[in-house]
Amino acid sequence: MKNTESSSAVQVVWSANRDKPIREGGTLELKKDGDLVLTDSNGTKAWSTGTSGQPVAGITLTKNGSLVLFDSSNKIIWDSFDHPVDTLLPGQRLVAGQRLVTRAASCNWTHSGSQFLLLSSSGLSAYIESEGNPQLYYRIGAYTINAERNASNVEEETYLEFINGNVSLVWSSKKQSMAPVPPTSSAQFMRLDPDGHLRLCQLEGFLKWKVVADLFGDHLDYCDYPLACGDYGVCSNMQCSCPQGGNQTVSYFTAVNEADPVQGCTSVTPLDCQESQKHHLLPLENVYYFHHETPSTRKIDAETCKSKCLMQCGCKAVSFVYESNISEGHCSLLTQPFTLKRGRPLENSYNSSVFLKVQAPEQFSAKRSSPGTKHGHFMIIMGCVAGGIVSALLALICIRVMYLRRKNENKKIADRNGDISAENYFNLNHACELPMRFSNEDLPIEDIYLLKLLKEKANDDNLQEIVAKDDGDMELHMDEAVKMIRVAMWCLQSDYNRRPAMSKVVKVLEDAIDMETPIDYEILIPSTMSVIDKLSHPFFKSALRGI
Repeated sequence: MKNTESSSAVQVVWSANRDKPIREGGTLELKKDGDLVLTDSNGTKAWSTGTSGQPVAGITLTKNGSLVLFDSSNKIIWDSFDHPVDTLLPGQRLVAGQRLVTRAASCNWTHSGSQFLLLSSSGLSAYIESEGNPQLYYRIGAYTINAERNASNVEEETYLEFINGNVSLVWSSKKQSMAPVPPTSSAQFMRLDPDGHLRLCQLEGFLKWKVVADLFGDHLDYCDYPLACGDYGVCSNMQCSCPQGGNQTVSYFTAVNEADPVQGCTSVTPLDCQESQKHHLLPLENVYYFHHETPSTRKIDAETCKSKCLMQCGCKAVSFVYESNISEGHCSLLTQPFTLKRGRPLENSYNSSVFLKVQAPEQFSAKRSSPGTKHGHFMIIMGCVAGGIVSALLALICIRVMYLRRKNENKKIADRNGDISAENYFNLNHACELPMRFSNEDLPIEDIYLLKLLKEKANDDNLQEIVAKDDGDMELHMDEAVKMIRVAMWCLQSDYNRRPAMSKVVKVLEDAIDMETPIDYEILIPSTMSVIDKLSHPFFKSALRGI
């Protein structure tokens, strides 16, 4: 049904068959059995009041804007006010269990939008539909999510009332005025608009409607609405932009429409679950998510929360909220991220972090794997780690042992022959005789593989002393070499519960996350010893005969 509106059109304040419009030639008929039926031009029933068998005597449109069916004594059998769509008129109530659902667009009232206002016994809540669970962006009253989902058990006295001069919420014997509304003799209506605002409009002058109140305005500003800047958009001072983070030379998001930033952003490289190895989480600094409450995992640390998202194909973002202890936060995995807000939450009692799942662009992946780049080294190292990080570490340590002992032997020979330099004196004959002058068979295995030295240097934060400094290439990549040693020790901790998953190791090598500290450097345990026995052997004389 319609009501007079601006000079360009009329205002639709109620419709019977939203999402199922009929074509030209359709009919509205009050049947003899008391049912009011809307029929499409092809004879298909599009909608009815469901009053078949009721003593309906007639139909009328009242002066307050409601469509009613009444009996012979003028008793109301059916009332459109009991079936709101997206608009309330003066004198109309939204009762517990009912909802207002936005239209698809301001100019498209025949289809539903994605946001809805729901009333329950605990208060009034506004949501936006998403690919997973609905996401809350406004609430007033004592909110509990269980009450929202169990409307059948709500209390009958709970309602949102719109009368001339006041919009008030009544629940659990409490009454709260939502916003001051000026009394008027002009026509008014209250609507949940497609942008998520609940606005009260009033007729002023000739066919001119004016917004006289934004009923969520006391609690929400422009950037608090989920569609203020569209999907993935970052809102700040009513301005929209796309997320930036990590390596500023790589753009993971781009505007859907550069000329209209409020339409949001889209991924440069769409997420592909078949290429999850290319996924990582992009941290956003000084940004938080609009939602007040979503189904979440409680008392969890940030790293575990992020790992959950990386392991779930449908997860596209993480909102992690905590008060004082970052190890006991609330983890929300978002399947459809809407507008993000720059700044800090109004509720300063908690901290909030946002991470967006992104996929590395193809050209960036190629660049990372090219020779001579830092990421190229990491990709090569990751393959080695996945194939056998333990054997690789032991091989490097063995080579280091041989090098140091040969160098010490040269020095001793040079000391005995002062007229000959150590560099010139050491030759192939000495190398062949080297095994005859020492034996490692009597040494503890941890000494053979320098594990004691490794632990000492790690505890003293001097792991760089293990790396050969006379090798120019090693010095050039000193930080990477030290990092790899730490990663290896991280993977070999004696407490297997503290060892990382390979997916986390990969993220550390990609600089996507930081390595967990502190590390337990006690790595000599029976299981490790058995690995050493299988992957290596002591330096028996026969093993070095051919040097």
